[in-house]
Amino acid sequence: GTHEVSLRVSDGQAVGNASMTLEVISPAQGVGVIIVFLNDSELSERNVQPLLASLKNAAESFDRCNAKPGINQLQAFQNKVRAQVAPLNPELAAQLIAAAQQVIDAAR
Repeated sequence: GTHEVSLRVSDGQAVGNASMTLEVISPAQGVGVIIVFLNDSELSERNVQPLLASLKNAAESFDRCNAKPGINQLQAFQNKVRAQVAPLNPELAAQLIAAAQQVIDAAR
């Protein structure tokens, strides 16, 4: 869900305020964000399909509360990205790998 976090500090004379909104999502929802990002990329359908298969398998594992297989599938996705995307588009590859790593770190 979405949560508003506010911080108010005071030293007795000066006051400071900061606020931010956070959205907490499940690992499966995080994988869904990567899927949308991948579908919106300029990669050819031929390159996207094997990557989507790994992501969909990971999301299904997370939906079944099987974190370890989900993490393993995301790591396989990262390896595929390194092999198939990095030679064509290193910047996109780095973004996909980092996004998958965020989900992996959160799922651990």
